Amino acid sequence: MAQVTWSDAWRRLYFTLGFKNYQYQAKTVGVAASKMQHTTNTLKWRAWVKIFNNSAATIYWGDASVTTAAGMPILPNDYEIIHTNEDVYCIAVGAGNDARILEAGTTT
Repeated sequence: MAQVTWSDAWRRLYFTLGFKNYQYQAKTVGVAASKMQHTTNTLKWRAWVKIFNNSAATIYWGDASVTTAAGMPILPNDYEIIHTNEDVYCIAVGAGNDARILEAGTTT
C-alpha cells in the first residue's frame, strides 16, 4: 500500500471526524482475490472500510496480490477496520465465504 503523506493524513482525519457517507454491501470471498468496495457507488475519498467475516472460514485481506499465506487474517465472526483510501482485497481457502463491508467517506 502507498505511503501516507501529510495531506493524506489531514484528509483522513477530516473525513474520519466529518465523513458524509456510509455504504454497505454483502460480498462473496473465494479462492481469487475480491475487491472489498461497494459495487455500484464508489466513494471518492474513503476514510475507512470495515470488513466483517460472516462465514465459518478465515478470510485474508491485503492488496491485489493477497494470498492466504501472506494476507492478514480475519477470523470467523470477527471484523477488521482498515483506514485507507486504497483498494483492499480479500481471499479465502475455499469458495462461497460471506463477508460484509461498511465504508465511510464522501462522494464529493
